[in-house]
Amino acid sequence: MVRLITFLLIVIPSILYAAVYEIVEPDFVETAKAFAQTEEFKELALKEQNRQIDMIKASKGELLLQALNDSEYDVEYYYTLPQDMPKVDRNGNIVGILYPKGYTFAPLKFMKMAPPPLIIYNPCDKEELELVNDICKIYDKNYQRYILLTSGCSLEEMSKLELGTNNRFLLDKDSVKKFNLRYTVSVVTADLIKGVFNVKVFSKHKNYNTNK
Repeated sequence: MVRLITFLLIVIPSILYAAVYEIVEPDFVETAKAFAQTEEFKELALKEQNRQIDMIKASKGELLLQALNDSEYDVEYYYTLPQDMPKVDRNGNIVGILYPKGYTFAPLKFMKMAPPPLIIYNPCDKEELELVNDICKIYDKNYQRYILLTSGCSLEEMSKLELGTNNRFLLDKDSVKKFNLRYTVSVVTADLIKGVFNVKVFSKHKNYNTNK
């Protein structure tokens, strides 16, 4: 009997207060909708939008050092399967495991066509920009396309430069790690025979004859 009375003393007030709370507390969704229509919210949203835009404009990509001398090195690249790769027959049925999870291999050795070269540079540096323009003339002759990655030059600064119509992307951490990038200007090409990436580093302090 004592247990029953104790239970009722605890539970009944909880039920009563919960019911009162639900009646008094305004609906959160409706409150949020109402706030979204206020000038205060619109000002906060615009301020946050401008902050995000300023951050994007100020983005400079991952920063690399400028090369003082020319150099060249190879980068081995391996990929490890995060899960089993199934073996599939001619009818599309899975008949086993072709390569197990954890299998590591060099993807370049399985490619029939090399990916486009990567050219990494700082377009805000006039000498590097001129050097890359000369390098691009060489690659225009030998490749159908190449990819430009920028380091140390903000998007806002680049918008003020006459850089032509080629697409440019900010250098990211994954590319720096994957290709062991250290300096600008660097040109990354794939060697399918050796199964490695070749990185050529060019110093802006040297002159290059692109007519050869």
